[in-house]
Amino acid sequence: GVQYRDFDNNGLEEGVADGWVDGVILLANLPTLRSITVPIAQITRDPSLITFDGETKVGAVAVTNAYDWINVAPHEFGHLLGFVDLYDYDGSSWGTLFALMGVTFGEDEEAPERNGITLLDALSRVRIGWADLREVHGTETVRIPPAISSGVVYKLASDPASPEYFLLENRRPSPPYDTDIPGEGGLLVYHVNEAQAPRPGELSWVESITFDPNGQEFLPFIMNEQPDGAFGLQFHEPDPRSDRGNIFETGDLFLPSSPDSGRLWSENLYFSSNAYDGSPTGISIFAVDTESAAPDVLVSVDVPEMGGGCAARATLLPAAGSLPGELLLVLLMLGTPNFLRRRERNGG
Repeated sequence: GVQYRDFDNNGLEEGVADGWVDGVILLANLPTLRSITVPIAQITRDPSLITFDGETKVGAVAVTNAYDWINVAPHEFGHLLGFVDLYDYDGSSWGTLFALMGVTFGEDEEAPERNGITLLDALSRVRIGWADLREVHGTETVRIPPAISSGVVYKLASDPASPEYFLLENRRPSPPYDTDIPGEGGLLVYHVNEAQAPRPGELSWVESITFDPNGQEFLPFIMNEQPDGAFGLQFHEPDPRSDRGNIFETGDLFLPSSPDSGRLWSENLYFSSNAYDGSPTGISIFAVDTESAAPDVLVSVDVPEMGGGCAARATLLPAAGSLPGELLLVLLMLGTPNFLRRRERNGG
């Protein structure tokens, strides 16, 4: 049998075992099985009972299906790291695009070059410390290298007390990663609203993975700003991967609008850097160049100092166990998987 202690190679002190395997992924070849993440401690309520070999404790188990596509296993393991789903559960909108915890797509027989692994979104990487986070104040032109090689994320926040701000990253197709990014890629701009984030202590671990932070199309936790202004993600356009209007390219702008624009909703649509209630942030992206310094992106921004916002900070729930770095993959191969079926799904 499997000796789980062989996979306990890290703890609070680096390189020293702590008696925990922080996450286990079970890969089963059962066509009807739904991929899911199960925090065992929330079920047993007694961590001392969480052992598979009578010795080593297991923090959480993600179950994924060999019939699912390549993004599903890392998506489910992402829950073990504390990430929440970033797609819209009821399907009325897409949710967050180009994000491992958001909208991903299945195996495509007609375009196999698109069957790759989607990176985590900028916010999820920032939360767990997997990003080189930089802030801009005033007027500045920044050079953003590709996320796949640098992890660089820029934050634009004109009011530090406000729950709303913007994150910028450079996403380029880099097979086998980010093969869903259209064209040559470019700048992604995320509108983050911390007021919609789950709060530690308010939700149990199980409730957190059923929490729908992007369930309100025009007041989500994290939204892709779409430079074409069509809001195709909110209205569930047929194939957002092919819409280059969902990514910023050379010449695209992102500017404030009138202070009396009003609350953003389906009957009052406007593309701007205003907050969701219509109040201006004053933030401008007045030049984007994805070509002259490629694969880097040059972005000229202005972030004025403003104040008066209401603080609504939150952090994602921590993973079970001690450190989230250990992963054990157990294969339960009960038949022959079919990885080539064309399927689409938002994640588990």
